[in-house]
Amino acid sequence: MRGLLRAIRGPRWAMSEAELLLWERLRRGQLGVPFQCRVPVGPYVVDFLCRQRQLVVELEVEGFAASAEDRERDRWLADHGFRLRRFGEREVLWQPEAVVAALWRDVSGGAAPAAALRRR
Repeated sequence: MRGLLRAIRGPRWAMSEAELLLWERLRRGQLGVPFQCRVPVGPYVVDFLCRQRQLVVELEVEGFAASAEDRERDRWLADHGFRLRRFGEREVLWQPEAVVAALWRDVSGGAAPAAALRRR
């Protein structure tokens, strides 16, 4: 377990600019539900997790092709009741309000209020 925790916590300090931007939005509760960052889910570590809504959020580097391991991971998450939402890092950097609005719809089922879209 210590090795897994070290692997999770170590990279947290080396997050990409897009991960930092999204985490800043998620950790302040702008969506009304708690999110965790770099958290183990079964045998995997996910970028962001809302346990309350069983929602996993992953950021992808543009041009990165999903591997067989990624597809297996996605299947495992789906089989265990998790919904997976992927965004490109460029999308988060260039259109953060659109990403937050999409996540709001995922966790609430409705359109995001203007206050949730503003940068805090």
